[in-house]
Amino acid sequence: METSHLRILVSVVTRNRLKQLDKALALISTQTVQPDQVLVVDNASESATLDLVKQWQVRNPSIAYQNTGCNSGSAGGQKRAMEYAVANRFDLLYTMDDDCEPQLDALAQIVQTWRGLTEPERWVLNSVVKDLASERMSFGVWEAEEKLPRKATVFYRTLEEIPPGLMQGNVYANWGCFFNGTLLPVKLIEQVGLPREEFFIRGDEVEYFYRIARRFRVGTALTSLVRHPLEETGKASLPAWKTYFQTRNNTVIDKTYFPSFKTQPLYLYLKAMKHRLLAMLDANKRTEHQVTGLAIQDAMNDKFDRNAFELGK
Repeated sequence: METSHLRILVSVVTRNRLKQLDKALALISTQTVQPDQVLVVDNASESATLDLVKQWQVRNPSIAYQNTGCNSGSAGGQKRAMEYAVANRFDLLYTMDDDCEPQLDALAQIVQTWRGLTEPERWVLNSVVKDLASERMSFGVWEAEEKLPRKATVFYRTLEEIPPGLMQGNVYANWGCFFNGTLLPVKLIEQVGLPREEFFIRGDEVEYFYRIARRFRVGTALTSLVRHPLEETGKASLPAWKTYFQTRNNTVIDKTYFPSFKTQPLYLYLKAMKHRLLAMLDANKRTEHQVTGLAIQDAMNDKFDRNAFELGK
């Protein structure tokens, strides 16, 4: 790919988070290198998201707006951002959610790093993603190895924990926190396809990471920084509907990319039944076990039903 005169699109997927979107647009609009266009993908917000975008368009005419017409989740929002990038012939897409806070030179640094790679058109890069107020990485980083995809085994929570030998110049290879300051060559998107909208949330970015890692290179640009709230960890910290999507989607990912006896139908059936039995025996965790059992059963049957469990708000 010719790396001069690149057309760059920055996208932000949002739903009902005016304060976060306002800050994200402020930070994007003051980047040291400005993108050719900024796209706000609105997942059918019930709040005054369009009014806020119109206010920003007065200050930054490069901002465009699309409403998905329904809450399509992170997966659907990112899918529409990529469709827009392809249809409008951009060269690079730098994509994020509304709770991402790209630092002043985040875009400039990641593009510069990408340009310096051998065969950059075969690379997807991510910014480093750190907590809003600390040096902890919001999602952690797993230990890289040459062959991808693979499941994570060693996690690091700060850059300082990573052994220096794993760094390759300004890039930590084989890892990226997708959809949180992720730089994608648009021609690569055309080759690997779009995010799986049926995933909705909690795993859509992981599936897309593995899909790309099977055919191309991924890495984190160590000089490009995005701030993001620390990830919720553990089922106990999640509402039941998020537990459902996380369990179902992760099980489907394991079936697709890491087949083993633990992804065979009989094993999954017995695992689902175990959780249903636990739901009857453990009143304190009844809902968690019910949701987990249903999610495993749906993953086993490749059932993607948005209404399979009462979602709440």
